Amino acid sequence: MKTAGELALEKGLPASTDAEQLVLGTCIVGHSVPRAVLQLAPEDFSVERHRKVFRAILALNGLKRPIEYATVVEVLDKRNELEKVGSIASIAGLTDGMPVLSSIGEYVRVVKEKATLRRLAVIGQDLAKKAIAGTEPNDIIEQSIARLENARLAGPLDAEKFTLESLHREYQRHADLLDEQRIRLGLDRFDELTGGVSFGEVVTCIARTGVGKSALAQNLIANVLRNYPDLGVVFFSLEMPRLQAFERQLMIHAGVERGKVTYAYRNDRGLIPVDEFVRGYSRRLLIVDNTNLDLTGIKQFIRGAVAAKLVVPVGFIVIDYLGLLDRGNQRASLTERVSVLAREVKQMAKQLEAVVLLVAQTSRSAGDGSEEVTMLDARDSGAIEDSADFLLGAWRPELKKDLTPEKYAEYHGDLCFSILKNRRGPRDRFTVFFDAKTLRIDSKEARRAEESREACA
Repeated sequence: MKTAGELALEKGLPASTDAEQLVLGTCIVGHSVPRAVLQLAPEDFSVERHRKVFRAILALNGLKRPIEYATVVEVLDKRNELEKVGSIASIAGLTDGMPVLSSIGEYVRVVKEKATLRRLAVIGQDLAKKAIAGTEPNDIIEQSIARLENARLAGPLDAEKFTLESLHREYQRHADLLDEQRIRLGLDRFDELTGGVSFGEVVTCIARTGVGKSALAQNLIANVLRNYPDLGVVFFSLEMPRLQAFERQLMIHAGVERGKVTYAYRNDRGLIPVDEFVRGYSRRLLIVDNTNLDLTGIKQFIRGAVAAKLVVPVGFIVIDYLGLLDRGNQRASLTERVSVLAREVKQMAKQLEAVVLLVAQTSRSAGDGSEEVTMLDARDSGAIEDSADFLLGAWRPELKKDLTPEKYAEYHGDLCFSILKNRRGPRDRFTVFFDAKTLRIDSKEARRAEESREACA
C-alpha cells in the first residue's frame, strides 16, 4: 500500500525529496543533528521512508548516541522498519553524491515550507468536498479558520497529540533535547536557575568600570569552548586589542599570571599549554577587535567566517561592550540609541541562532564598582532590560574605598552577581571567586576546597 506522502507526490502536491534527502544525509555525515534540523518533525517529510529514517535519527540524538549509517540501520531493524524503508542500500544512498553544505538552514526551510503547502492543499481539498456536499457554510468557515491557523503554526490537526499519553512522550523528547538546544555558561547558580541559555537568546551583564566585565566574558568563553566542542565562538573585543585579548584568554586557560605568558613565549612555550590551547581551539574561537563594525557588519563577518571555514558553526557570540557599537543618530538621546542597539542584538541572536553575551557598562559613571547593581541601573541604560532574556548585574565589594584590613580580607576575591531578570523564573544573588592575577573565575566552594588542601599540604 502506498503511503500518504507518496500519494501526495502522485497528486502533484508540493514536495522536495532532494531537500529532505540532504537534511537526512547531513545528519548522518555529520554524526549529529544540527540545531536548524530540530525545527522539523517527522510529519514534515513527504516520503514515509524519510519519516522513518528521521525518527531513527531523533531517537539516536535523544539517547546521545552517534548518528551514523550503522546506528540508523540498527534502530530501524529493532523497530522492524528496515524492510519498509526499502533496503539498506537506500539508506546508504542518502549520502551519495552529497555536496558540501555551508548551512543546512536553507534546506530545512524548503522542507518545512513544502510540508505547510501540502497541508494547505489537503485542507483545501477537504473544504471543497464539504462545500460540494452541502455542509453548512458557517461550519466550513469555522473549521477552515482553525485548520489554517493550525497549519501555519505546526501541522495537521491531530486530536491524539493532545492526550496525556502523547504529551508524556512529547515531553520526554523535549527533555532529551534540552541539552542540545541550550548551553550552560559555567556560572553554577545562574545555570541552575535558568536551565541554560537557548540559541537565539541574549544574556546581558552590566557593571561599572573596573569590575572585570571583560574578564568575566572571557571566562564564559573558556567554559563554552571546554564544554561544547562542536560550537564556534566569536569574541568581538571592541575595547581591548586582539593581542591583549588573546593573552588574557591564554592566562585564563592556563591559570597563570600575565608575566608567565610572555616568559613562556620568549623562552619555552612548553612552560604553559600554549600549543594545546592553539591546536585545541583552532577554528573554534575568533577574536575580533575591529571597532568599525556595527551589528550588520558583525552578522556579515560571522557568516563569511563560517562560509570560509575559519570557524565551525557559531553558537556563542560575545560583544564587549554595547556602548562601543553605538553608530546611531547622535541627535537622539543615549537612552534611545542604546534601546535601538539592544533590540537589534536580540534580532541578531535569533537570525544567527546563537547565544549572545552582551557586556554593558552602567550609565552611571560615578561609583567604584563596589556597590550592588540594581534594576534601576539597567533602566537608566535604555531598553537593555526589555531586550535581554537574562540580565546579570556584577560588582566587587573589595573595590570599596577605605575598607579596613579585616573587611578587605573578608571581601577579597568576591565577584558578586544579581540575576535581575530571568525569563524562566527565579532571581537570586550569588558570589564566585575572582583571581585578579590570573583573571580566572571559580566557584566559591571550589576555591574554599582548594585553599583547604593548600593549608593541609
